[in-house]
Amino acid sequence: MKPKLLLLSLPLALAAFIGWPAADDTPVPAHLAEQVSYERMAGSLHAVLDAAQETCVAQGARAPTNHAAFLRLTGRRIATSGAEFSFALRSSSPINPAALPQTEIEATTLEALAQGTQTAPSFHEETLGGRAYFTAIYPQRATSSACADCHNDQPASPRHDIREGDLMGALVIRIPREF
Repeated sequence: MKPKLLLLSLPLALAAFIGWPAADDTPVPAHLAEQVSYERMAGSLHAVLDAAQETCVAQGARAPTNHAAFLRLTGRRIATSGAEFSFALRSSSPINPAALPQTEIEATTLEALAQGTQTAPSFHEETLGGRAYFTAIYPQRATSSACADCHNDQPASPRHDIREGDLMGALVIRIPREF
């Protein structure tokens, strides 16, 4: 290669490598995320749902419904609104049989939580109905004696020995990986 051509091609190659700004490129503000991790999105959804549950618990007898019913009704409403995520309470010993684990990941995670081999939230990838999902599973504990008493007083409850701090199940959040 001739020296002049080499000198001219180096700046062009460097510009191509680092990205030559096009006239119509609008810079993206540094504070805006171009991508959000599934784990971070699930964490945000968990914070909202957890706050809603705590609000129901704090209202006690004044609450329009108990937190599990609230989440179930909210989940149905979200599902019919076209939102691209879902959530459900799951338990190995639920008051409502519909809250039993529905997938292998739910069952094995609940078992690990119950055995104490897992204590933190867990994150998984799974395929359901031919669609790929990111699945986050958050342990649910009796956050107060009122939670334990409410569950223990339910005639349909398979357990009547729940105490504050005991594992009661898990909140499962699913986010589709493809839209």
